[in-house]
Amino acid sequence: MATPVASSLTATLATPQRFECPVCKVNLKSKQALEYHANKKNACVPPGVPKHHCAVCDKSFNLATGLRQHQQGQGHIERTARAAALAAENEETDEELREAARVAAQEAARLEEMLAAGCGVCGIERFSRECTMLVHNQSQRHAAAVEKAARTAAAAAESAAAPTDTADSDDRPSSSSNDPAEDGTHSDDGDCQDESGQALTAGQHAQTAPHCTIPDHIQALFEANKYEKPDIGGFIRAGLTDEQVTWYDALQVARYTVSEKYPVDLEAIWQRIGYPRKDSAVNFLKRYLTSGVHYLMTPRFHGMVINSEINDSARGSTPDEYALTLEAAQHLAMGAPGKNGRHVRDMYIRVVQRVQDYEILTRLYASFESARQAHHDAIVANVTDKRCAFLFDRVAVVSNPKEVEQCLLYKSAFARHVNPVTLPNGNLTTETFSVEGLTMKQTHKEFDRIVKQYGRSAQVISEDERRETRRYEHEIEMRDRDIEVARQANRSKELDIELRKLEMGTRPGP
Repeated sequence: MATPVASSLTATLATPQRFECPVCKVNLKSKQALEYHANKKNACVPPGVPKHHCAVCDKSFNLATGLRQHQQGQGHIERTARAAALAAENEETDEELREAARVAAQEAARLEEMLAAGCGVCGIERFSRECTMLVHNQSQRHAAAVEKAARTAAAAAESAAAPTDTADSDDRPSSSSNDPAEDGTHSDDGDCQDESGQALTAGQHAQTAPHCTIPDHIQALFEANKYEKPDIGGFIRAGLTDEQVTWYDALQVARYTVSEKYPVDLEAIWQRIGYPRKDSAVNFLKRYLTSGVHYLMTPRFHGMVINSEINDSARGSTPDEYALTLEAAQHLAMGAPGKNGRHVRDMYIRVVQRVQDYEILTRLYASFESARQAHHDAIVANVTDKRCAFLFDRVAVVSNPKEVEQCLLYKSAFARHVNPVTLPNGNLTTETFSVEGLTMKQTHKEFDRIVKQYGRSAQVISEDERRETRRYEHEIEMRDRDIEVARQANRSKELDIELRKLEMGTRPGP
């Protein structure tokens, strides 16, 4: 007779139940089953409450993996090291931790207020998160809204101050005489005076000359400074927004205050001028500029960094440092890609125009003083947003060659490229002087074309400047040719006269 064999069901039921629930006294086979029974059936732990807690950072996590990742993070490690240092230095560790918690609560409350306030310029009532607020504050839309609000406020201020300016302009005396020598408006010592013998201001003297117009802001600058050199900081910042003033402080002020060859740090400006990464700016430098001429690279050692207090090792490196010249920083700003780069270029061009206006006003101050002392009639300053030029109207009527040379030297002080033309009677014609400006390139494609044509370290100039240079060279060539033709004509006349004299001398007498 065969021996009966126990079934698998009988063997399974015979396994002892070793884990008992303390609430309902139910025996379970494993610890995991007991935890599941306690959480789900008896609700020992309320649902939705994180079970894994970090005592150092006061944070809770639903899963143990989240707690382990948090403990391996840099924030938890720093807080652990700080707590250990406080415990070693001060016995009142709990009080220090409570103070740190209080400061953290204040920061959280301040952040909540900033999020609740939103952005009044753009009309946003509330931000949901801190990262959303930071992205919005750095966006082009927010910058455009701030600039528009600044322009609106400036226009309102100008409209409010318009009646005062009109009243002041009505009280200014003017002279109807075109020749200062006829009505005696010039004194013996060279100062300009009116009919009553009082000295004229800069704007009044300019109004006495025919066909002479000086902008109001230049006239106000002269009268406010009393013929002194304008203040560069006040003048430039007066016409710029806060963002443009930051640009001026970062790049333009180095021209006047820094004597080093490489005054600009790439680390401080690459993100501000519109580059998405520092590598893009470095690639632009290495591709279009020359090392040792436009920028200087300082390499750094790359190695392992060990922190003995935390007992944790982390691999880190210090990036290379790049020091730029002012010219290299300008080229880097003009080559910034993307929409942010275009916004930066427009803003930077405005800053450059404002700096050029200051330089022009400085030159205008010197020319006005020289013209007033030399009894010149007028100096016309034409200052616009895109181009600046000096125009002379009846600068001098002279016949002495020494005075002609002095006038030409006087005119050459305004610009590097001067094309003086002296008429036979000694009058100087009206000239337009080109103001030297910064080179502005909008795309990398244009840089590639210029690099291939002129070389890597060649000076990049715009098409307008090339056209102006070609026109200037053509005028010089035509003038030299006319002078040579006149000399040949005079030489032929002299030869004819000499031949006639010889014929008269060799002709037999009567």
